[in-house]
Amino acid sequence: MEVEGVAPNMMAGEGVPSIIPNKSGDDFPQITPAITPNKSGDVFPQITPAIIPTVVPTSIVREVLTEGNYAYWGTCVKRYLVGQGLWEVCRMSCKIPDKEQDPVAYSEWKKKNSVALHAIQISCSREILSQIREIKFANHAWDFLKRNANPTLYFDEVDRLDEQSPPAAASTGNADFSQYEKFEQALDRGSWSDIESFLNSNPDAVRARISPTGLTPLHVAALAGHVKVVEKLVDKLNPEDLEEKEDLLGCTPLALAASDGITEIAQSMIRKNRTLANISDGDKILPVVLACNRGKREMTCFLYFHTGQEELAPANGKNGATLLSYCIASKFLGRGE
Repeated sequence: MEVEGVAPNMMAGEGVPSIIPNKSGDDFPQITPAITPNKSGDVFPQITPAIIPTVVPTSIVREVLTEGNYAYWGTCVKRYLVGQGLWEVCRMSCKIPDKEQDPVAYSEWKKKNSVALHAIQISCSREILSQIREIKFANHAWDFLKRNANPTLYFDEVDRLDEQSPPAAASTGNADFSQYEKFEQALDRGSWSDIESFLNSNPDAVRARISPTGLTPLHVAALAGHVKVVEKLVDKLNPEDLEEKEDLLGCTPLALAASDGITEIAQSMIRKNRTLANISDGDKILPVVLACNRGKREMTCFLYFHTGQEELAPANGKNGATLLSYCIASKFLGRGE
């Protein structure tokens, strides 16, 4: 049985709660009391709160793409693609390497294109997927959805960055980052001996912007998931250094770590800066919401404990309601396993 809004590679399991936006546009789900006869024969009926099962999460997003939720969907999927190093092949400015002249570069592009396209496809509802099923390039699929999946003005403004130079240009100018190339590679593979050697010769690099998108060494290490490297970098930084945001999505290192769910990384950062969990990204999303969106239960619990309750209050936006919706969708509110 086909259910509207369910990812084509998933089936809605019995009792799996899922979320759709209510008519007011809020993220908090509508709850409809459904009265059913009591099997015990009691006069007083059982009341079963029923959350309409129309959107089932995938491993990438809490809500697959349907008509009307592109702004939310695009932000989440773009964040995933950036974190996986796949965003470049989704830009219309991406040039396909010549297969004959540079077979290695072509092979790398082909692999990234396939992975990115797959990520986009499995994050769409069956109806939306049918519109892009025959598209072979990730950037063409992304561009098609951006233009045809009912985008909002807000996200369209954000997405104009796709066709421009990297946003970091405003803060880094025409800086040459080639001096950090080997340093960034060492961070990515977690080689502390190489990292330490570079920092001994360039001590200021520990808090420098080392990429065109404004990544700091801590951003890179957090994205790569290297716990020990993150811990050693944090020891060398001041608390305020951990609040630096990269330029593409406005994420702190903690926000990037929240999406990946490696709690030890978040713990080392919070020990250094106790208010870090209260800093939202460029879309005003808190780290705890990012973690819950990706289904990272342990990370969600840890960050919730360290997030100020006032940050989740209705007066401060939708983070609180959105977090509750994601917790319901991810079945985080039941008894511990």
